[in-house]
Amino acid sequence: MGHKKKLIVVKIEAIGDYILFRNYLEILKKSQKYKDYQVTLVGNKLWQNIAIEFDAQYVDYFIWININRFSSSRLYRFYCYFRLKFRYYDELLCPSHSRRFFIEDDLIRRVRAKIKIGSEGDLANSTSERKMISDDYYSRLVSGTGKALLEFERNRVFFESILTERVKKLSKPYIQVEKPKKKDQLIIAPGAGASFRQWAPANFANLCDKIIAEYSIEILICGSKQDRAIAAEITDRMKEKKKRIHNMCGETSLIELINLISSTKVVVANESSPIHVAAAVNTTAICLSNGNHFGRFNPYSKLGNNRIITLYPPKIAQRLNGEYEELVKEYYNGSKEDINKISVEDVFNSFKEIAKFS
Repeated sequence: MGHKKKLIVVKIEAIGDYILFRNYLEILKKSQKYKDYQVTLVGNKLWQNIAIEFDAQYVDYFIWININRFSSSRLYRFYCYFRLKFRYYDELLCPSHSRRFFIEDDLIRRVRAKIKIGSEGDLANSTSERKMISDDYYSRLVSGTGKALLEFERNRVFFESILTERVKKLSKPYIQVEKPKKKDQLIIAPGAGASFRQWAPANFANLCDKIIAEYSIEILICGSKQDRAIAAEITDRMKEKKKRIHNMCGETSLIELINLISSTKVVVANESSPIHVAAAVNTTAICLSNGNHFGRFNPYSKLGNNRIITLYPPKIAQRLNGEYEELVKEYYNGSKEDINKISVEDVFNSFKEIAKFS
């Protein structure tokens, strides 16, 4: 039996980025080009449990990187280099669009691979000088990924280019979970990667008071341990009936959170990973966004997915009909709009439109 070719895929961004990427692992593994390859995935330890639970059948080996330690500890960085140094691969793929010079590119420079393929990319996490240097680490950069595309679509364009075959066009990410009966409960996810992307706790508290006054449902506040203080502020600010609201931040694993979102009727969250999970498990959600990366990570409606309703500050919301391309040009690389300009009343009205509780 001849040498089995080896492919290494480097994808070490955050949880939401992985949700928008992971379905293409199956397509990659089943493709004519790579079906006989041994596949190694270098992944972010943050989403290790998701990959092992749902994607292990498409990956032969995992190499996990703790990004915080990689960024802060020289000793840990050298440990990661050592793990990669003595392995040889026939091909390397790095689909990350906004590559980081000292993270993705730094690792890729050290991987021993005959062919290295990356995304044309942008300057969101780099400078033109650094990108010029790191572009030379690759044998080929996939063009066409520099267009203003939704991230899920961009991943399809990347894989379609390297596979040289048509890739099944998916309308949204999906996670294959059992389909439980939806419970009469609401999940609130108040965390986000940056404070400017977080709707204020006072707003969430006001919204929860309105919902509890009108609906006989349980409200679960979900997130990481770091979100417990935000959740506590929400419950402290609520006026009544706190026994029907539960602070579960830091109490669920990623897999448990996915199952919770799958079994609940509605999610209200900032534009963060719970929104991408809700889209992937067919749960209706209200996404609160200040317009950051408009046309890249939101709105889902552009993919034809109407289960995810995205609400924006008035300056953006008033222009959604008819000015989509203009909004993409203005906010694709970031937004300074105040997310708290999204009113509690607007969120509550959207909730009433989609709420189907017994």
